[in-house]
Amino acid sequence: MIDNTTAYRVYDAIQEWVRTEDGNVKENRRPTLVVAVFGSSSFKGRPWEKKSRKTIRFELTHQDSHVLVKVHVSSLLLKDSDVASHGDEARFNWSQTLETLWARLGGTEAEKKTRTNPPAIWTRSLRRGKTMTRLGLIITAVGYVLVLFSQTITSLVISGVGLIILVNGMTRVRSAKKNLSLMKER
Repeated sequence: MIDNTTAYRVYDAIQEWVRTEDGNVKENRRPTLVVAVFGSSSFKGRPWEKKSRKTIRFELTHQDSHVLVKVHVSSLLLKDSDVASHGDEARFNWSQTLETLWARLGGTEAEKKTRTNPPAIWTRSLRRGKTMTRLGLIITAVGYVLVLFSQTITSLVISGVGLIILVNGMTRVRSAKKNLSLMKER
């Protein structure tokens, strides 16, 4: 909620912010709606990243001398499986993208703190990543032992699945550690 302003001023500020952030306005209805597209499609494999392609929808509602700004961020590239494993990271990265807009609109310190706090999930993500890494290592080892004793397609598939789980777990660990260290620096 933005105090002591009008929907027209907030609308104009959002339009200007979209231009300064290299976004493209896809749809607008003055003064209640702005839909803009941001980012690069080169991040197709990682739609939760900050610079990935995303659509941000701003809905403005004027109430007395306040303007309520509802923001919906979405990515066509983000699948259900990505949401399950990277939803918190996407939410955090996308809220970081909006930080300059909130500063421009004069958001309060409490609102800024709410937006910039990392999800409490980073430590859980780190723990799950380590568990996945261990599980992947065990499955890969079992698959390789099976390959030594019986060279069948099934043993190769087990080894491959183990490697995929191992790499996915290591990626989660690296991402969680990176984000935890970034938050400690602030």
